[in-house]
Amino acid sequence: DDTGALLPNTPHTGRKGRAMKRGRSIHFIDETGRETKSIPLINKREDVETLRGKSSVKMIDEHSQRAAANESREYVGIIERIWVGSGAAEFEGPILQSSATFRYLDASGEVLWERHNVGDQFSLSSDGKRVGLVEYEALSLKEIAEHVEPKHTWAAVYDQTGSLIFKFDPGPGSMLPDVVLSPNGKYAVAGRACINL
Repeated sequence: DDTGALLPNTPHTGRKGRAMKRGRSIHFIDETGRETKSIPLINKREDVETLRGKSSVKMIDEHSQRAAANESREYVGIIERIWVGSGAAEFEGPILQSSATFRYLDASGEVLWERHNVGDQFSLSSDGKRVGLVEYEALSLKEIAEHVEPKHTWAAVYDQTGSLIFKFDPGPGSMLPDVVLSPNGKYAVAGRACINL
């Protein structure tokens, strides 16, 4: 799916507010079925070539968002990733900006909490009361500019208010790809570890 959104394209049903995806936007529907808020999902890449003296410098600007909702669509998670770099060819020059932010929203579209320095994936329990993220140690601007990869990642499980329930830290040098929650939110898999929450 080139839209980067994982929400179902299903109509509003039930009494509570819900989130739904239409096109490249997340729409928040109240209990009466009226749309109260819309958030466009961004997925863009711009390549700009400029001349500096006699040499050509390529600037790359990537900005993307991915979204997913819990089973009843009462909670929505959005990961926003921004990357700006320069160089003679892609990924050769210094990275000028690199960030990843996770935001957790309720059915009205209000941000309940957010976390910075997160991986590309997240997992939600079916009731939306647990969120699994891979987080990493923040890098300095110098490390970002030099393409240094995070040296330390860990799995974290939060509740719907943003309170940390569990942190699995395999230690420095670990690189966890993702964390997956069971539908009931009682178990998590991070790397090769299965964790009873």
